[in-house]
Amino acid sequence: MKTDAKRYLMLTLVIFFTLGFLWSCINQPIQDLTGDIIFSEIVSDHSLLTTYTLGGDSTQQIPLRQSFIRPLYTANSEIVVGLSPMHGHSIGYPSYVMLESGKVKKCVANLYDSIIDDPRSTNPYQVIVTGPLMIHAFDLENCTLTEELYDLQKDSNPNIRSGRLLGATMSEDGETLFFGIGNYDGRAEPASFSLIKMDISTGENKELEEGFYPSLSHDNLTLAFIKDNALVLYDLPSGTIDYIHLFESVSYTFGPSIDWSLDDKLILVQAININEDNFLQGSIFVYDLETKEFRRVNAKGIYPSWIE
Repeated sequence: MKTDAKRYLMLTLVIFFTLGFLWSCINQPIQDLTGDIIFSEIVSDHSLLTTYTLGGDSTQQIPLRQSFIRPLYTANSEIVVGLSPMHGHSIGYPSYVMLESGKVKKCVANLYDSIIDDPRSTNPYQVIVTGPLMIHAFDLENCTLTEELYDLQKDSNPNIRSGRLLGATMSEDGETLFFGIGNYDGRAEPASFSLIKMDISTGENKELEEGFYPSLSHDNLTLAFIKDNALVLYDLPSGTIDYIHLFESVSYTFGPSIDWSLDDKLILVQAININEDNFLQGSIFVYDLETKEFRRVNAKGIYPSWIE
């Protein structure tokens, strides 16, 4: 009996120290966060924050203690901005990772399914978040909603009020908001999609096209979004559309990621194929606007964005 007790004690100690070691390996200070793109990998009940270098075809992985999605990072910033999901991996609280400590800090407020930097501010804690029914300006540092930009339920169009917001993007001057809406007709899935342009100062909006999850180029001339299961480019001055790549069947529930490089020469895109893709290991693509090449990146994860 004494031998069994000793073995039990030794086994308990081994498990205790092993778990302690593994726990200490997570949420360590993050040094030299480098690469061209950043995305999330979900492993059990936590995340890997991953950066990828296109030219060197190399990755850097940083483990986090909890799930963290839609990461945004500007080089030399002290934080990585994103969302901390409660359940699943498509919607979460506004959050950020402190690079100094590796800890995830979340603002328990409304739940949102997309996040972008606020172009009106150079403060990395100032973001724009979009939920199923609203678009807000948000201060991550103080966990406060600073501005209600749009409320779907207050829209004057009754047909729009029954829909759901699907992604948003803002012009660099902060004067125009573009967002997608899934229009429902008593069905579980949207019957159609609308791409809306809104004047922020007046609140007036108009439908530009069909589509969802828009991303505006830094020169404010081209809007990239998903339409008819394809990545398309909308030239704002002329109103013309260019179909870039057709996906088999794009999931709107796990919203696409579309992001322009700082020089507007490359578009980073992920559109989950509901027939083939494992959501937690989604395919990532880059489109070169100069060479017209659309290629798959040799790395998999979710919600990629450029490191600027």
